[in-house]
Parts: sequence; C-alpha cells; structure tokens
Amino acid sequence: MKLYLYKKKIDEKDIIGIFDLDRATEEEATGKFLKKKEEEKAVDALNPLQLPVSFILYRQGKEKRVSFSRMRTGSLHLKILRRENSEETEA
Repeated sequence: MKLYLYKKKIDEKDIIGIFDLDRATEEEATGKFLKKKEEEKAVDALNPLQLPVSFILYRQGKEKRVSFSRMRTGSLHLKILRRENSEETEA
C-alpha cells in the first residue's frame, strides 16, 4: 500500500519512521540531519500554505528522503493501520 501525502506517494514498506516535528527538532542531531537532507535536495516539496507537524523518513532506492506532513504522527499511524486491517479483511 502507499501513503499519500501532498504531491507524494510513499510505499509503506519503504517508511523508516514517522516523527513529530516539534519533539524531534528539540534534539540538535535531528535538526542537523534535516538540514543535511535539505542541502542534499532529499526533502519533498510541501504545500506552502500548510504548516508541517510531522515528517516521514523513507527509502527511495538507496537514498533516504524526508517528506513533511500536516498530519499528526498518530493520524499517519492510524491511516497505515486501517489500510493493513482492510487488506487482511479482504484477503
């Protein structure tokens, strides 16, 4: 299944982690990591009218990329779980 974000589809098997932006950026290392990904052009475009509250770290081939989202981490996790449960029901 794919997770649909603004202008981006991420295959759920490629997701490494889903993180709360406020909590994650409290750590200096996370801030440096996000800055590095931005410099590497490994950050997906975000709707400029929406304030991000979370980010998804995922693989695209051998590269690790970041996609920001306006959805809270709990909502993103529920979205994935609901899809997994509906697939099991259909099978």
